[in-house]
Amino acid sequence: LDELEAMLERFGFFRCHRSYIVNVQKVAKLERFTRNSYNLTLSDAAQSTIPLAKGRVTDMREHFGL
Repeated sequence: LDELEAMLERFGFFRCHRSYIVNVQKVAKLERFTRNSYNLTLSDAAQSTIPLAKGRVTDMREHFGL
């Protein structure tokens, strides 16, 4: 995934978890799941949720204004 992340980063993709790369344009909301964990909800028909690593929350907010 490291190679894929490097290729997609300039197109608005973000590595939100060690197992996930997400298109930030498709993120509908960032929400706290538990005290120390967060989820991203996508704007797809199923309203899919993807975990956001707690170490990446600040990066996500700073870079994309969520």
